[in-house]
Amino acid sequence: MTQLLVTVDDASALSNLRIAIRQMKGVTRVSTLRKERRQAAEQIEGKNHKAMVLRLNELQSMTDGWDGNESKAISPLCVKAMEDFLEIVPDKLLKNWILFPDARGYLYLDYTSESDVAGITLMPEGLVYFIKKDGFTEKSNLSALSSSKVMHIMEKVYGA
Repeated sequence: MTQLLVTVDDASALSNLRIAIRQMKGVTRVSTLRKERRQAAEQIEGKNHKAMVLRLNELQSMTDGWDGNESKAISPLCVKAMEDFLEIVPDKLLKNWILFPDARGYLYLDYTSESDVAGITLMPEGLVYFIKKDGFTEKSNLSALSSSKVMHIMEKVYGA
């Protein structure tokens, strides 16, 4: 048996890639090394990363009505996108970011550092973000939810 290792930068492409590979003649199994990599990352990443992983685990266990009203449980697609993002983000980019639940079932990343603020809302259909830095404000609505887009926004916040 021969195995093929494929590295994908944007984990949002994994689902379609798995489907395409499974349909190929002679393919008996498609799997990822994600779980092993995540466990290794938890051991070697810094305190910001560990705190974010713990927070995500806490938020994904919430059920409908978590705020006592008509709030929804966090969408599994949002949780998956955040997990994929946490596999690639350097610890330093997570500094000053806090993860919150959104009553619509989304995840919200909030950044505050002195007078700079930013926010990223992860939704199954995409993401919305704003950055207010050095007196300028940038806002955008992106139609695709991907790890690389979240990383790009965080890099903008830090000026990287």
